Amino acid sequence: MKDKLNYSYYPGCSLHASAGEYDLSTRELFKRLEIGLTEVPDWFCCGATPAHNVDELLSLSLCAKNLELAEQVEGDLAVACAACFSRLKTTQNVLAESYV
Repeated sequence: MKDKLNYSYYPGCSLHASAGEYDLSTRELFKRLEIGLTEVPDWFCCGATPAHNVDELLSLSLCAKNLELAEQVEGDLAVACAACFSRLKTTQNVLAESYV
């Protein structure tokens, strides 16, 4: 029997507020595909809208903390919001370059 595929899930603020239907459909899709989806515990806003324009260090710090929280959950990180994905990926790249 094949092991079940699992992802950690960062919904972000918009999927918990104005885009609740997108969050529901994302969760339902994973369920129907029989892929585990576990929400990152205690996640918080990535600051995608204003933070990177106001304070780059703050923006990177918010995302770095969310990435750290995601590491506590089994599986690669799934991010449905394009803005959140962009900020989290940017932070991953900056952190990777810092350790080269």
